[in-house]
Amino acid sequence: MERKEKSIVWIIIKILIIVSFILFIYGCYHFNFLKNNKYIANIKEKISIVLNDINDKTNGSLSYIIENYEPDNEDNTTYEIKDTQNRYYYNQLDETSKIIYAEIFNNLEKIKNGEDYIKISSKLSSLSKNDDMATDLMNSFQNAWDAFRNDNVDIFYIDGSKMCLVTKTIKRGSKTTYEFYISKGKNSNYLINGFSSAKDVDNAIEFVNQKENSILSTITEKNDYYKIVKAHNWVVDNLTYNMEESSDNANIYGALKNKTVVCEGYARLFKSLMDKLDIPCVLVSGEGINLETGSRENHAWNYVYLHGNWYAIDTTWDDPVIIGEGKVDQDLKYKYFLLGSNDFFKSHIEDGQLVENGIKFIYPKLAQDDYIKENSLNRLCTKMDNEDLDILVYDFVKEYDNVDFIHEQAMEIIDDKHYVLSTPNACNKMFKTSIFQENGVRFPTKIWYEDLAVIPGLVKYTKKIGYIHEGIYYYQFRSQSIMNQVKYNPKMLEMINSINNLSPYLDEYPLELEFLSLHHLFYGSSLRLLPFKKYDELETCLKTHENNFPNWDKNPYYNAKPKLYKLFCMCLKKRRFLCCRLLMWTRKIISRRKS
Repeated sequence: MERKEKSIVWIIIKILIIVSFILFIYGCYHFNFLKNNKYIANIKEKISIVLNDINDKTNGSLSYIIENYEPDNEDNTTYEIKDTQNRYYYNQLDETSKIIYAEIFNNLEKIKNGEDYIKISSKLSSLSKNDDMATDLMNSFQNAWDAFRNDNVDIFYIDGSKMCLVTKTIKRGSKTTYEFYISKGKNSNYLINGFSSAKDVDNAIEFVNQKENSILSTITEKNDYYKIVKAHNWVVDNLTYNMEESSDNANIYGALKNKTVVCEGYARLFKSLMDKLDIPCVLVSGEGINLETGSRENHAWNYVYLHGNWYAIDTTWDDPVIIGEGKVDQDLKYKYFLLGSNDFFKSHIEDGQLVENGIKFIYPKLAQDDYIKENSLNRLCTKMDNEDLDILVYDFVKEYDNVDFIHEQAMEIIDDKHYVLSTPNACNKMFKTSIFQENGVRFPTKIWYEDLAVIPGLVKYTKKIGYIHEGIYYYQFRSQSIMNQVKYNPKMLEMINSINNLSPYLDEYPLELEFLSLHHLFYGSSLRLLPFKKYDELETCLKTHENNFPNWDKNPYYNAKPKLYKLFCMCLKKRRFLCCRLLMWTRKIISRRKS
């Protein structure tokens, strides 16, 4: 009897051991401790087949795959981004897309190393329970990638078309749950062409960091405006537009390595520099309009945040372009720099829908007008009111091509005569509105030298003119401005009309009017016409001045000018144009040595 009881106990023990072993095997099977089992291999094979089919149908776009899986481990992942960078596009995503975006960002090392099946937070399950979950998740994944790519221009090495969203359907009896993964599908890795390993990527990242740090080391200014100018100039001066197909033709790595990129490469590098300078900057997509032909093309540019407002910058269109026979057209360097909506949207159209059927992103609202120095208007208006001024004159801050900023003092306004002789620019002056409204004064339209035709003559309507010794207006002198033309334009002769327009307003200032004609029409026109050997046109300007002012060489303002200036004018008087050209060449050489 005792032996029988021992036998029963032993049998029970054996049964328990067998059951425990079975449970252990079962647990290992379902909790993925057995990594190389045939079932997982079969599932991967199925996924590969589905992926091939989807990639064929979507032409390599971000893909979504759904397949049945057995239960997996509990979800312990997070979808919060682990840094503090301002993420303009991320903030516009819905919660589903934010989770996917964050998981891409938080798993960059796994992506670099080509790790397949990178788990995403199961929070997606609660957000995706409708009948069309597959389509919704695929759209969310695409939106997340679009936002990620535009926020993180430094992540240049991932090819979004190689990334897939995999959903595992888990059934436990009547209950169905889901697990989500980033997968590389049929591809060997997630990387753009040219990178085959994490080591290649790390080397490229190191190269980019070194190059950008080298650029940033030259930007020592504390003011954000100067930082933006220096970054803009480096991009414009060092990159070349090139539409040849390349895997890195539109990212910062290609921009810094090859220096030949499309517009997107320009815009991404500029944003990357702004990010490192802690200046808010957004990558913008849309269409550029050729104002001469009306044609449109896909285009990319930037918005930057400066002193409380957003402004547009297009480094691609600011880049001097080759116009034929190896000649460079320099008329672009600051044409699209810190523009407000009034000017910028004449040639640019925003499109926040980065891909077809994708989310429509909203861009920052630009300031209406172009950039001026912070708080300048308030201070100028206060001075105008406190001193009861009709006109207020202030200094320039000039920047010439490839030259540091130069504070140029305007002529200090002591009396009306000083105002008449000051630079006729409107941009360094503030005017009382009533001067124009009450006297019917208007700037002539569609002509050159419109400032010269009006500004000096305003003295007739003013009682008090003031001056402030401060650089208020930032003025970019382009190589091909009206003052520095590299090709002849007949509109240069419109200066004659501008000078003639002044005569009725300056009858009380005959000497000042005479010098204005001398300095601008006689002397100034020669500087613009002699380089093109337009001697007939120059003769017209010289004769007009001499007929109006036959004794111009007795003018006291002329006699106070430097000897070189007077020598040049004497050569013009005697029509020694070759001597004038030699003097111009000499002056240019001296100026270059000084700079």
